[in-house]
Amino acid sequence: MQSFQQSELRILGRTHDAAAAEAAFGAARASGLSNIGLDLLIGIPGQSTHSWRNTLDRALKLGPEHISIYFLTLEPGVPLARELRKGGLEQPPDEEQRSWYMEAKAVLERAGYEHYEIANFARASFRCRHNENYWNGTPYLGIGPSAHSFDGERRWWNIADLQRYYQLVEGGDTPAAGEERLTANDRLIELIMLGLRRREGFSITAAERLYDGDFQRAIARAASALGGVDGSGDPFSSSARDSVLTRRDDTLCLTGPGLVMADEICARLAAAVT
Repeated sequence: MQSFQQSELRILGRTHDAAAAEAAFGAARASGLSNIGLDLLIGIPGQSTHSWRNTLDRALKLGPEHISIYFLTLEPGVPLARELRKGGLEQPPDEEQRSWYMEAKAVLERAGYEHYEIANFARASFRCRHNENYWNGTPYLGIGPSAHSFDGERRWWNIADLQRYYQLVEGGDTPAAGEERLTANDRLIELIMLGLRRREGFSITAAERLYDGDFQRAIARAASALGGVDGSGDPFSSSARDSVLTRRDDTLCLTGPGLVMADEICARLAAAVT
């Protein structure tokens, strides 16, 4: 979906309009689908508080089971990034984008959606099980050109060329193009970065098994510069002292104040244990 504003869809280079997207949603629902998700974007050039609220309101009126909210990031070389560099377009200020995100969080939670991952909100029993496997570090098998696989300690990826992939498989050969073996420190960093994305956070005990040192002291020292760790906050929500992290039993989670600093927090924590 991305946006319900025609001007914003045009800037993004989308060929559909809001009416077509709503019609597609209606057709999916009419066909009997009972699990439909929408993706929305914050940070589109020209986006305003009014247009974002309108997009969120129209999304809610459709009643999807799952809503994802992403911040628009532009990789170098894409046409929109070039337009921004030329000065013809400008993204909304970061502070404004963060305020829209936090407002959307409150609106969606009041509407009955669980905020279970940084970008994802779901009605009861409609979490994305596919993505949760990745965030939990569950092994997976990828089949097809460019597909990636993971067995818990090793990742490998297939060649991209379809014809060559077909020839190798037909000949009984592996189509893998390369692989990487994760060290204990690699697995620790992924545990932190993927775990903090989730409301449940990550296990301190699991992290300590992968770290050769005083893990809790290293984390507390890194977090203190950003707002610290408390023991009384709610994951993705309140914090007694505006701390960015909260500890609940054996888990470490982001607080509400920590949500908008997630990238920096993960980078600081990863650096502290590297």
